[in-house]
Amino acid sequence: DLSGGDNFVFSNKTTLTDGRVYPATTPGGNSNITPAIAGNAATEQFSVGWTSYVACPVPAGYATGKYLLEQISGPDDPFFGNPTRFVSEEVTLVASSPIQRDFEVTYFTFNSDFSFLLVCDAFLINNGSGVGCGIGLRWTNDDPPSAYDDADDSVLIVEILENVDGDCGLNTAEPLTLKLTKVE
Repeated sequence: DLSGGDNFVFSNKTTLTDGRVYPATTPGGNSNITPAIAGNAATEQFSVGWTSYVACPVPAGYATGKYLLEQISGPDDPFFGNPTRFVSEEVTLVASSPIQRDFEVTYFTFNSDFSFLLVCDAFLINNGSGVGCGIGLRWTNDDPPSAYDDADDSVLIVEILENVDGDCGLNTAEPLTLKLTKVE
């Protein structure tokens, strides 16, 4: 019973002939592989893994290239007096996988990375801004996630929930809408 957005998380586990297991789990649930496999610092910390999403095919080149980014609804910038938290600017969407698109935004006057997954006609978003007052300002999908039309990438409307962890004394999980209009 799989659907778009479901995922499988793959991770490693190494068992040596003497019975040691790496990474080992401590009683608190933390991953800890000390002492090192080879007895040196180079092998004390490692983690190999990946997440594989259930997704639908996306046309080659879809949602890539230069776009004008605009915040068309949502909260303003309470720190610097700007009318929006995301600066209206030209951004370049890059395909970092068949379904992931990455670009750099100006958020509260700081450069931040923004990523989304194209999963069966829905944008899946879950990343932090790198900006914060403690735990960090992070955004995620609105519910339901915003949709896209894989036959037309000229305008993309991405709806998010902003500041889902309630950092910096700001309202928690406020709806915010970004519009990406293809420039070239």
